[in-house]
Amino acid sequence: MTAPGVTPTPIRLFEGETILASGRAMPSLAPRRQIEVSVLFLCTVVLLPLLPLAWWANTEAVRQHRWWLTDRRLVVANGIVGRSVRSVPLDKIVDVTVTSTWWDKLWGMEHVNVRDQTGEVGAAGTATGLSLMAVEDAASVADQILASLPQATSDQDLVAALRQLIAA
Repeated sequence: MTAPGVTPTPIRLFEGETILASGRAMPSLAPRRQIEVSVLFLCTVVLLPLLPLAWWANTEAVRQHRWWLTDRRLVVANGIVGRSVRSVPLDKIVDVTVTSTWWDKLWGMEHVNVRDQTGEVGAAGTATGLSLMAVEDAASVADQILASLPQATSDQDLVAALRQLIAA
């Protein structure tokens, strides 16, 4: 279709060929593209000098991420400016999973995620827990955590404990 007021640009037509439709970009495209290019340029100029700071912050965050498995609990510490240390008793651990995205696999990394019984829910509605980032031999660490968990009592012990609670 030919837009109103648009004259077809003369092109060389083959013998017997006719133009069925012609047009051009909407005029509103020009300011939009100018804004996009300006914003991209501004972001590059402003953010490029901050790249070394971002590199340092990421390196420091990785360096500060530590974890310890004791005979009673799993402790994870991280943070650069603010420090966060989370501790979960082994008897409160519900699930241990090994995860890696395609990007992690490209770098040869795996993470161990530990879900506990705290019932906390993150911003995305997912259960929070402890995350051990970039763990060497993640599968054996996950197995070690699972092997450290206290063994569940038998059903008879559980029933006896419940009867004691009810009687009290």
